[in-house]
Amino acid sequence: MLFRSQDQGLETIIDVNATFVMSALTVGAEILLPAENIDFAIGGTGSYKISDQLSVTGRVDHVSYDDPSAPTVDDVFSITLAASYMLDKNLVANVELRINDSDLTNTNSFAFGGCSAVTCDGEVIQVEAIATF
Repeated sequence: MLFRSQDQGLETIIDVNATFVMSALTVGAEILLPAENIDFAIGGTGSYKISDQLSVTGRVDHVSYDDPSAPTVDDVFSITLAASYMLDKNLVANVELRINDSDLTNTNSFAFGGCSAVTCDGEVIQVEAIATF
């Protein structure tokens, strides 16, 4: 979940998450309940390991804002689909498609640090190389 609060604090934050692993399948869920600026945020993830080298992941996120400085911002919803391929024991290539449906625009998102491809309407394709040491 992505959100940004610059001048306003979120005050007390309750963040609960759980993960369940069964063989090649991993399922996770999270709920975030801050006291200010955001009503709630929820997310769910599912990942399936097809082989020792290849895995696929899907994620759904929803953030509901309640910020008096940005009254036209209400909901941000995203779906992310990804595939990872292990190139070596410490190197993974990841391709990701993120689809956003958002109330954030360049005009109403100043309090959140502005609009970006990750927070506003649209699609983003990302290619990553992830190395572990």
